[in-house]
Amino acid sequence: MIFTGCQDEVMDPVTFQVDVSQFSKELSQNEQNQAAEKELQRAEKTLNRMISIINDKYRNNTTLMENILKSQDAWKEYREFHMLSVFPGPEFGWGSMFRMSYNIEKSRVTWLRVKELYKWVSPGKAGEEYPDPWHGSYGMYEKIVPEE
Repeated sequence: MIFTGCQDEVMDPVTFQVDVSQFSKELSQNEQNQAAEKELQRAEKTLNRMISIINDKYRNNTTLMENILKSQDAWKEYREFHMLSVFPGPEFGWGSMFRMSYNIEKSRVTWLRVKELYKWVSPGKAGEEYPDPWHGSYGMYEKIVPEE
């Protein structure tokens, strides 16, 4: 499903992954490092846009938005610790490929988060994307007030 966030914007979940087409053996290491940085920027720009769209769609559900923003802060911390676990320290001698490898992995993890957040942007209908009609807060634009 392709979601249009606004008139000029199309977000296709098929593109929510590292674009490996920009890397080739013909490129210098510096060019590959630059391509990896560009890929990380693309992932982070999409992530920030996704948060903005969620905020717009769910602004009337303040409890949900507070929790999404808290989860986003926790996810950022997770991502940093994940990166430290994948690339633990300089003693491993990562060499000239470090920047490229680091940014590709950080992009990969960021795209996974974008895919998770996309569920709030394009929740589908019960019986389609989510077979269980009790699929949580996806699509719950208004705060649910319990019956008395």
